[in-house]
Amino acid sequence: MTNDSSRRDFLKNSSAVLLAAQALGSHRLYAAAPMKKLNIAIIGCGGIMGTHVKGLAARKDEVTIPWLCDVDP
Repeated sequence: MTNDSSRRDFLKNSSAVLLAAQALGSHRLYAAAPMKKLNIAIIGCGGIMGTHVKGLAARKDEVTIPWLCDVDP
């Protein structure tokens, strides 16, 4: 199989790819601001998860734990 692509074709194709990538990346300009807090639901809080919950609770400015669920309260 022969490859008949020239340098001109390569530059044309790569510039088209760069323009498309730039156009697709512009959606970030119009995106909503990120949330200030992360909401986390925890299922199965027993065992080692108690340590994780304490660590998340210490970061109360960044994390909210609105839902906890455990079969053995």
